Amino acid sequence: MNHQKLLEELHKMQSTHWIWNNSLFTACQNNHLTIDDYRYFFSQYFCYSKNFTRYLCALMANCENDFLRSLLSENLWEEGGGCEPEKRHAQLFRNFLGVLGIQDPDNINYESYSQVFAQQYFLASSNHDPLYSSAFLSLGTEGIVARMYTIFVEGLKKVGLSDSELKFFYLHMECDDEHAETLEKIVLSYGHRNDWENVCKKALNDALDLRANFFEMIWERLLQSKSSVISNRITQKKSLFKDAISVISRQSQGEHLYANEDLTQNISFSVERLFNQCDVLDPRTNQIPPGKTTEKHRHAHETYMYILNGNGYIEIDGEQISFEAGDSLFVPRWSFHQTANTGEEVLRVLAITDFHFTKYFPGNTPESYRSKT
Repeated sequence: MNHQKLLEELHKMQSTHWIWNNSLFTACQNNHLTIDDYRYFFSQYFCYSKNFTRYLCALMANCENDFLRSLLSENLWEEGGGCEPEKRHAQLFRNFLGVLGIQDPDNINYESYSQVFAQQYFLASSNHDPLYSSAFLSLGTEGIVARMYTIFVEGLKKVGLSDSELKFFYLHMECDDEHAETLEKIVLSYGHRNDWENVCKKALNDALDLRANFFEMIWERLLQSKSSVISNRITQKKSLFKDAISVISRQSQGEHLYANEDLTQNISFSVERLFNQCDVLDPRTNQIPPGKTTEKHRHAHETYMYILNGNGYIEIDGEQISFEAGDSLFVPRWSFHQTANTGEEVLRVLAITDFHFTKYFPGNTPESYRSKT
């Protein structure tokens, strides 16, 4: 059995696992997470991170070979900060949480799924034979740290954190490949077993599935927390009446929201917001000069459009629809659309969106769909 070749195949499985396409990574890479999102995520991740030395100790306790235990002890020594316990990796993560504004990391209120994630990691390290546990912690854990933390670092820098504040991640990106190699030596030491390949594959997938599902739960929680801004107001029967403008006269001017002119693409239009105090609705007026168009774009909010004056057409996902004053149109969420003025007067459109609701969701900031930012 060529174990080195099989190990390369396992690394390929690792690099193509669905974890790399999970929702949290995608949001991080697309700069859809705020500093508050990262604060919540890493506060929950600490439940796993602070217990990592326990996972190594569990494997060490089950490993009958004293030489292999000595290799593990080196990993533990580095995780523990060597001769400087104050520089142990768990403490460096505490320092990072402090940068995020979490002043008392040891009293974080962990979600049940965060506790389950950490507990399942411990059980995988302690309740299985050393081959499974070492493959779980090497191929499925330490071996992905450099790539995974690179994603986190790039996202965190986009929300304003500096390299010096990301010391925890840079340290692991440098040393965890070596830690993975140490654990892989333990994996290879069991190469005489007939079930070696199957056990390694199962351990690898179990570890990656476990972490990927945890990330998906984090993502779902972030989405729920964003929508709760409005749902809480509804369930608590709170009104915005004292803060909102209830009536606006026909002569009142709206708030200038956006304008763009790019004659090379025949684009010229402007947008005014009529009310900014609504919980959900975001009514606007669009003005398009004769012969010009808006940008072709799409977004999370849906739009009801009423043609105040003028005529033209709108293209929605490739379908062109003509309109004139008095017509109503509907643009579904995430549909590519573009409006054109084919008349001889300024086209004026009343557009009512639910932007004040969808703005809480990643990927629907104005910068994500406007060509001029």
